[in-house]
Amino acid sequence: MAGDKRLGRRFLERVRPFVYGRGLGASGLDEIRRVKQQIDRTIAQRAESHRHVKLGIGGIREIEFVCQVMQVRFGGRHPALRERSTLGALDALRRKGLLPVEEHDALARAYVFLRD
Repeated sequence: MAGDKRLGRRFLERVRPFVYGRGLGASGLDEIRRVKQQIDRTIAQRAESHRHVKLGIGGIREIEFVCQVMQVRFGGRHPALRERSTLGALDALRRKGLLPVEEHDALARAYVFLRD
């Protein structure tokens, strides 16, 4: 968003309850799962599932997806999870005990490798 910083901050404060309000329940997680499966099918139809660094299986998008879903699910109760960067979000999830150290380390290493 460009323009007046004060207006931008007010906007972000107003939308926060919509993003982090009640978190995600079972139906929200089911919907996210459905959308992800649709995206995966689209990529598979293009025969890019195993070679697309951003969108393929185990790609950058999947790591970002894990972070973003967990941020939306738990960010209402844990403001520290409201990180903008993927690596920062992974670290915050680990610190809060929502992501085991081994999974954090594997995702962080893979993210840095794929981004490079």
